[in-house]
Amino acid sequence: MNLSGSGNMRSIFYTVTLAALLSSCGNAEKDPRRDSMFRDSVAAAKKDPAPSAKENNAGAIPVADVMPSTCDSSIYEDYLPSSLQDFLEKDFSGWKLVSPSLWSGYWFDKYKTDSSLVDLFPADFNCDDKTDYALLMYNAERKETGLWIFIAGKAGFSAEKADVWENQPEADLGLYAIQRAPDRAVTDVYENKTVKPDCDAIDFVKFESASRVYYRANGKYLYVQTSD
Repeated sequence: MNLSGSGNMRSIFYTVTLAALLSSCGNAEKDPRRDSMFRDSVAAAKKDPAPSAKENNAGAIPVADVMPSTCDSSIYEDYLPSSLQDFLEKDFSGWKLVSPSLWSGYWFDKYKTDSSLVDLFPADFNCDDKTDYALLMYNAERKETGLWIFIAGKAGFSAEKADVWENQPEADLGLYAIQRAPDRAVTDVYENKTVKPDCDAIDFVKFESASRVYYRANGKYLYVQTSD
């Protein structure tokens, strides 16, 4: 069917697709792998790019490719414990969670599960069996983007910097969890070295491009470049 030949049909296509996007926010898809805080690799994201107009057989630009996510920042309230929300508001001045509208609806929904979003996930980064969090955040005053780790302790959360960049957050960044395992290893594509993280780690992804794995070692965060 050639929708480009009919203005009414094209209007119906956009209306129905947009309605689907508007209703998708907050309906996280159940992902058994994420229940154990693990995704095998970033390969799936690289091999499954956003659908093209040709694949949709529509002859029109897919709304999901270009429309920002319809979620707003209130979605974070459902994914972060109140104690961490209070810490971010009172004790982590200047740094804010990134607005979901930065990402297209396609990518935001692709990463959304019952426990994780494209810019945050729970894990155990220091092997103490407590739930920590990795968050992608932005400091408007400094114009810096940061990957921050929030470690759970007896007195609440403490912040640890994994990395900071002197620019605004980009719409093609995402985070995956890598669960620790005795045989889990990551290899640097530039250096002849393989690392076995002791605890859970972070797969930091630039969609359909590059990726790094950040891991905690002796209280600091190191990374290996896993794809380019």
